[in-house]
Amino acid sequence: MASFVSSHKGKDKLVYAGFIYLKNRNGVENKRYWRCENYKSSKCPGTVLTDSDNKVLVLNDHNHGPSPTRIELARIKDNINKAAVTSSLSPRALVSKQLAGISDKAKTELPKLKNLEKTVGRKRYANGQQAIMGKINIKIIITATTYIFIITIAFTKILSQQSKK
Repeated sequence: MASFVSSHKGKDKLVYAGFIYLKNRNGVENKRYWRCENYKSSKCPGTVLTDSDNKVLVLNDHNHGPSPTRIELARIKDNINKAAVTSSLSPRALVSKQLAGISDKAKTELPKLKNLEKTVGRKRYANGQQAIMGKINIKIIITATTYIFIITIAFTKILSQQSKK
């Protein structure tokens, strides 16, 4: 079954039969041509065609095996990017939540946690949000009651200092 993940540029990647495909071009009648993500690095000829219902037709086979770890990493990164915009969790908590239950093989190929947390901050900043919720400036309005309370505390401190002399 075909599914999609987003690239770091926000474009769709097709995930099918253990391989990741990048969109090559649009065809006629809502058909899209996809090629293997390794088409440049290992000159992989793997290509598929999808129709408007996302039914997949394999045109050329790959010259390498499937990579379930790369698919898992792509899904994790996609989930982190989506959650960065919708969640109000801190970057560290968000990344930890998304990484819960991943395979050991995927853990070895993950970027550093610090880099994933920075990705969350960058995504939020690009979306017009604060990267870290603790950096939000909250204005404090002093009303008459809080002003009297502040004076009362200060006055009692002055009186207690004078009584010690």
